[in-house]
Amino acid sequence: YYFLIDRSNSIDKNRYQSFRRAVSRAIGCLREGDQFNIIVFDSKVVRFSEINVPFNRKNQEAADLFLEKQNHGHYGAATDIYASLSKVIPVNVNDNEAHTAILISDGDSHIKVDKQRQMINAWLEANRGRVTLYTAAVGQGNNLAILDLLSTVSRGSLLYSDTHTGFPRKLAKLVISLRSPIAQEMSLSIMSSDPSSEIELYPSSSRLPYLFSDQPFVLFGKAEKLSDFNLLLQGRNKNHVLSIKKSISFGSAKTGTRSL
Repeated sequence: YYFLIDRSNSIDKNRYQSFRRAVSRAIGCLREGDQFNIIVFDSKVVRFSEINVPFNRKNQEAADLFLEKQNHGHYGAATDIYASLSKVIPVNVNDNEAHTAILISDGDSHIKVDKQRQMINAWLEANRGRVTLYTAAVGQGNNLAILDLLSTVSRGSLLYSDTHTGFPRKLAKLVISLRSPIAQEMSLSIMSSDPSSEIELYPSSSRLPYLFSDQPFVLFGKAEKLSDFNLLLQGRNKNHVLSIKKSISFGSAKTGTRSL
C-alpha cells in the first residue's frame, strides 16, 4: 500500500490535518504480511521510507511520528500529482502481490488540461497495470472529475467524503475492503443468445479491477436489444485460473427510475 498525501498550497491546513488523520487510521487497518509506504508531496517529494516496510506495531508508531513531523505545505508549493505517481511505480512486482496506491488530494493542478491527459497516458504506459490507483478527496472545492478519471483508468475508484469528520472512517473502510484480493488479471467475455444483438461491457479487460472478497465487482454496459446472455469472468489466483459464469436475463428486470 502506498499512501500519497498532497500538501500543496491549494490544500488548506484543516484539510491537510484530515489527510494525516485518515492515513494514520487506514494504516492501523493493515494486517501482518502487508507492506506500506507514505509519500508526502508538494513541489518536493518526501518518503516515509526508501523501501516499503512491513506492517507491525513498531512501523505503525514510526509512521504516526513521520506524519506528525510533516507540516502543512508552504505558500507557492505547486501541485504535481503526476510526478508523484511516477515515484510509486515499483520496478519489480511479484506475480502474487497486489500493489495499491491511494492518492489523497483535491485534484488541483497548475498543468493545462491537454497536458494532464498526456501525463495520465504516460502514467498508464509506464505503470502497465502494476499498481492499482485509488483517489480520495474530502470537503468542497475538489476537482473530482480528474480524480475520478485518474482512478478509473488505473483500475481503481474515487472515494469522496463531504465531511472532514467522516473521512478517516471512510478511508479505513476502503483499506479494509482491499485487504483480501481473490483474483487479478481479470478478463471478460460475452455469449449472447441472439447473435444479432450487440453488447458492450465496461471497463475493458485491460482496465478491469482486481476481484476482492469484500468489494462489489461492478460492470457497466449497453445493448442494442435486451437479449439474454452469459457473462464469463476469468482471473488468476496465484497459479490457478478462477472462472465465474453468470447468466444475465432481462425477463424479470425492473423498470428504471426517473433518475436512471
